[in-house]
Amino acid sequence: LEMNMDLFYKWLMLGNRCPDSEGIRPPLEVLYDYAGFFLNTIGGRAYLFRRPLKLRLLCTYYSLLIIHEADKKGENSYGIDIFPMIDPLAKEITVYSDLQFREEYVKNLDQLERYYIQKR
Repeated sequence: LEMNMDLFYKWLMLGNRCPDSEGIRPPLEVLYDYAGFFLNTIGGRAYLFRRPLKLRLLCTYYSLLIIHEADKKGENSYGIDIFPMIDPLAKEITVYSDLQFREEYVKNLDQLERYYIQKR
């Protein structure tokens, strides 16, 4: 699951760097809407909490990355503040031993946290 989600995320973030002649890859605006739904609405959070823990952690992690990417490009149209979500997710990932790339996730979340601390 982890490798598939990583590969899927990288494919989604290719943007214009790789042709998408069939128009299958959704634009960042659509990804942002879904990520915002999962992170910033009661319905989205409830949906994730009804899923297995591993899936919830990974969906939350990649949703944070998508919102961060939109924020860097100035496309955080809903003004979603992901800073308060970073540390709790990092702590949850740290104690969940069933993630193969746990250290990488925590390292990336630490970088995100430093980015938003500097931005404030």
